[in-house]
Amino acid sequence: MQIIVGLLVLILACVLALVSRRPTGAAWSTFCSLRFAQSRWKKRVAVGVSKSVAAVSIIASGYAYIYSLANEAYQRGETNASLRLTSFVTLVGGQRPAFVAAVNDFATVQNAPSYEAPSFWRVGSWYQSHRLNRLLLSNWAISFFAQCEPATCGHDKFRVDLRESRLTAADLMLVNLDDADLGYASAAEVQFVAASLRNSRLRSARLSNASIGGADFTGAKMRTCAELGPMFSRKMRTQLNLSMRTFAA
Repeated sequence: MQIIVGLLVLILACVLALVSRRPTGAAWSTFCSLRFAQSRWKKRVAVGVSKSVAAVSIIASGYAYIYSLANEAYQRGETNASLRLTSFVTLVGGQRPAFVAAVNDFATVQNAPSYEAPSFWRVGSWYQSHRLNRLLLSNWAISFFAQCEPATCGHDKFRVDLRESRLTAADLMLVNLDDADLGYASAAEVQFVAASLRNSRLRSARLSNASIGGADFTGAKMRTCAELGPMFSRKMRTQLNLSMRTFAA
């Protein structure tokens, strides 16, 4: 589909070059040698439009190609490679990203032969090296860190990376804090995230679309609802935007 769109754009640029009196460049004169007499302003408009379309076509094709590479890398489990490619596309566009990527697939970590092989808990250092300013972290990553031993999963390393990184804001998408251990999972995850944020240099954090439910509805989860805001924002200059949905399974 991307190739077809690119060809259509190329054909359109060639047609626009046909109506110009002089060639728009060596590349276009190769495809379009026929010239028609036009007035000066029409010629300039045609030349400008054809060059603009050509530039957009080239840029769009490059973006589509890089995104396809990123998607293929992500499907193979090469999450770091996918993040680098998608971040490269964002940076090439000339805009400082509001947020970069979601680290939400921990199947690769859990199935890896060695927990030292993937560097998911070094995400803070990776963002620091690329001077990016926002982290979007899903509940899958948080759940993974909160429910395994530091010696195995690298809790301490993750906290250190957040503290040493240049991140100034974090978007925490805790879509569902439940797990098999309903009486423990949500409180542990929230406490872990809160400790990581308090030890970091983050000035603001946003928790969105959180849902706390399940069989154990009156225990730790209700306390989490009441204490979540103050626990996150105690040492942050910017107020936490808390949007909490509470429901029973």
